[in-house]
Amino acid sequence: MTTASLKAFLDSPYNLVADIKMYYFFADISRFSLIVIAVLFFASIPIRNFWCRYLCPYGALLGLTALLSPLKIRRNGNTCIDCGKCARVCPSFIKVDKISTVVSDECTSCLNCIDICPIADTMVIKPVKLNRIVTPKMAAIGILGLFLLTIGIGIISGHWQNNIRTDEYLYHQERLHAYGHPTGADEIKELNEKESGP
Repeated sequence: MTTASLKAFLDSPYNLVADIKMYYFFADISRFSLIVIAVLFFASIPIRNFWCRYLCPYGALLGLTALLSPLKIRRNGNTCIDCGKCARVCPSFIKVDKISTVVSDECTSCLNCIDICPIADTMVIKPVKLNRIVTPKMAAIGILGLFLLTIGIGIISGHWQNNIRTDEYLYHQERLHAYGHPTGADEIKELNEKESGP
């Protein structure tokens, strides 16, 4: 999407009430949606994290983040006793016990491998270019700090809250079922012109 198309979509009536549409998706769920959710649920029994690993777009974004992360899980081959516990607890089936550094788009940094390791400082988190150990507590504090910093920047810059007025929100809520997902720039522009609000 171009910048203009993206802005048009964000300002479109569909997007303004997307939160309510999502609520009604689950509150008044269709038979088809229920079947899809049931299939995903039962597929996750034999295939661990089926949705997250193979279908979830957020999972793909996390995978990209994992590849670009400056922190990596590393295994010290000199102290490793080859018990294989780290590989068995990995929800992404990464063969952690066979590699020295986990570089995988499926690693979610759950730290199960570090927690299960019976030998101290064998499975650790280290920055890519440094040989310094980062404790799980330090990593959690860093992630929380980054999260709060991002929210803080959004609040300070005025991009955290939308500009929709209550009467405009109620206006679009009454027409909720008339709004379908816009599929192209022309359709988004047409919706914005037609439904500019009261």
